[in-house]
Amino acid sequence: MSSLSVAVSSLSVAVSSLSVAVSSLSVAGGVHGGGFRSRQGDRRGMTDAEGGALDAEFAALVDEFADAGLPPWHSMAVDAARRVEDDLFGDGGGPEMRTVREFAVDGPEGAIPVRAYRATDRQQRDAGVDGQPSVDDEPGVLVFAHGGVFVLGTLDSADDVCRELAARTGRVVLSVDYRLAPEHPFPAAVDDVFAVLEWAGSYADAFGADTGRVGVAGTSAGGGIAAATALRAGHAGVDVDVQVLLYPMLSAESAVDGRATASDDDVPADDESGGDGSIGDGSTGDEPGGDGSGGDGSTGDEPGGDTTDLRESYVEHDDAALLSTADVAWGWEHYLRSPVDAHNPFAVPVRADDELLASAAPAVVATAGVDVLRDEGAAYADALADAGVPVTHAHYPTLAHGFCSVVDDVTLAADAFDDVADAVAEHAD
Repeated sequence: MSSLSVAVSSLSVAVSSLSVAVSSLSVAGGVHGGGFRSRQGDRRGMTDAEGGALDAEFAALVDEFADAGLPPWHSMAVDAARRVEDDLFGDGGGPEMRTVREFAVDGPEGAIPVRAYRATDRQQRDAGVDGQPSVDDEPGVLVFAHGGVFVLGTLDSADDVCRELAARTGRVVLSVDYRLAPEHPFPAAVDDVFAVLEWAGSYADAFGADTGRVGVAGTSAGGGIAAATALRAGHAGVDVDVQVLLYPMLSAESAVDGRATASDDDVPADDESGGDGSIGDGSTGDEPGGDGSGGDGSTGDEPGGDTTDLRESYVEHDDAALLSTADVAWGWEHYLRSPVDAHNPFAVPVRADDELLASAAPAVVATAGVDVLRDEGAAYADALADAGVPVTHAHYPTLAHGFCSVVDDVTLAADAFDDVADAVAEHAD
């Protein structure tokens, strides 16, 4: 696969046409030019965001992506954007697997397509931390949600990341072809991933996996869906052993008036869901932008036009080439049924209160310095830690959004993916 194909695949899997620039968030320690630390509900030693120049290998890929002359995702009709993504990012790649199987799971609105990846025996051995897991152990499971600002993405566009995730963690990865917005707005995607999570807890042994070690993972918008699924599982009492949030999309502030922070608790969790863990609708039923507006009083001509009340990373990387503020806003405007959904933590995880956060699984949160989503990922890691959840926040100041998809061409990205895999194993011990 060419460098451009890998770069585009990586960024499209995470979000399509999102803009990159330079920023960073420092987590103490200098592992591979980034930082990596575990926190057991302890804020000590945390640092604020800091700048960093984009890694040279990654910068070369970004230049190729920019030179391709693709229009911004938010400027295209949804069908056209999906065709472009299919043409550019569905070529696959990644390591060979022991098995790759496709099947379907019954969901709330019909069958949910799933692709299962099982690592080779050697990959499982190589994935061990302090000798665990060994090839004789049953691997755990990661239920995976792809990126694409809730609107784009397929099993094929996420294929390379899923193969790397399976190979590096040794876990069986179940990639979920969840329903996409705007045809299926919130809560469809979370419903689908949660259904597969529950299925895995009963039946993943069909792939030789340990049904007692089931986690959830995702990139970009899929990282937000994974975070929401972990919150829903905690609320419903469904066991999840780890949540892996890779440059996650967690805040709707780019699309809805008013900055939503990880500490906001004005809408209690009990008002957002049923007692059985189902998601309450919490909405007026109006589609955002249905009258030509963005759902927040804007004209809808340019999603997320006003950046005066946004996190710093949105302002710093507003027009970046891999994921822009406007692209993120476009995704949220299609995903949320109305601005009311922006207060629902199962749609927008940064709105979760401490009680709901405390019920969630141990977390591995990976953020990139050159990414509009940098600050919300860091804030969410801090909020989980404040609520007493064991958290490893791995931050890489010189990497950009989508780094898990460029491991063949960016040495630092490969090292970062290994760090994430090590953290998953440590949380599972």
